[in-house]
Amino acid sequence: MKHTNEEQIKNQTEFLAKLPEDKRKYFAQNFRIGNAQFLYHKRVLKLEIDLQIVIFNSKFSYCK
Repeated sequence: MKHTNEEQIKNQTEFLAKLPEDKRKYFAQNFRIGNAQFLYHKRVLKLEIDLQIVIFNSKFSYCK
């Protein structure tokens, strides 16, 4: 999985290109795992914020 940030994609691609072939697969896998974790946490944080907004609005909906 690629990173969502274009600059990070460039940095990771350049890093991998400089590695010897025998090390490239290992680091590419680590980048894929790290990128997936980054995306997961980014989405969870957005979901958590959205949920807090819904809860906040529902607590005060009787005031309208």
